[in-house]
Amino acid sequence: MEYGLDLRTMPQYFISGYKVFEAGERHISRICGEDVLILMLEGVLHFYEDGKRVDLEKGEYYIQRRGILQEGRVPSDTARYYYIHFMGEYRQGEETLPLRGRGDFAGMRPIFQTLDLLQLSGRNMVEKTAWFYRILCGISEKAQKTRRNRVVTQIMTMIQEDIQYPHTLQEMAEYSGYSKNTIITFFRQETGQTPFEFVQKARLEAAKRLLANSDLPVGVIAEKVGFSGYVNFYKSFVKQEQVSPGEWRKKGNWKKE
Repeated sequence: MEYGLDLRTMPQYFISGYKVFEAGERHISRICGEDVLILMLEGVLHFYEDGKRVDLEKGEYYIQRRGILQEGRVPSDTARYYYIHFMGEYRQGEETLPLRGRGDFAGMRPIFQTLDLLQLSGRNMVEKTAWFYRILCGISEKAQKTRRNRVVTQIMTMIQEDIQYPHTLQEMAEYSGYSKNTIITFFRQETGQTPFEFVQKARLEAAKRLLANSDLPVGVIAEKVGFSGYVNFYKSFVKQEQVSPGEWRKKGNWKKE
């Protein structure tokens, strides 16, 4: 499971502003005592973090965690970004913001400008923190959609690669690292189906391929695609196709699809 900023707690805002790199300029080498949220607006930013290279492009965000060595070993490509220094908590699990992702920063520019003006004018910390939270909410919403899609895609691939396996909700939760309720919610939001409904549909589609492309008996096909018995397979098939598996095969229904 991903490690990210804990959204159940309230990060503490410090300062923010714009940073523009001149041609050939490098990221500062440092160990920062605060977390830094970078929101890329233009160009490409290059730096090393604990010896590993990081390249950030326009439309990406990145959280540099405090206490980690960052080095500007190579020049950045005329990078321009908005930065925010803050202090947050980190953990694995749900309700976290990944340390790296993408966002609609063009739409956030009015927020950056307002926060920048508040920062420059020395306004109170409550106002500045409120605008900081607007930024976090914006990138969190995008990140959650991306995460949801990735989790559902991974589980769907797991199911389709071994269609005969039972694939219980508990095992899906253990595989993804998310709770059973979260898996159900993710599937409904991404596919309009529950995980069980997706498994059933995937098995029926696999059965139809075998009916169309093999001479295997219907009972054998039911077993190969993971149904617990012929009766369950038959009922599910008829419910979806309005004909029995045998009739579907005889009529060559797959040729019409």
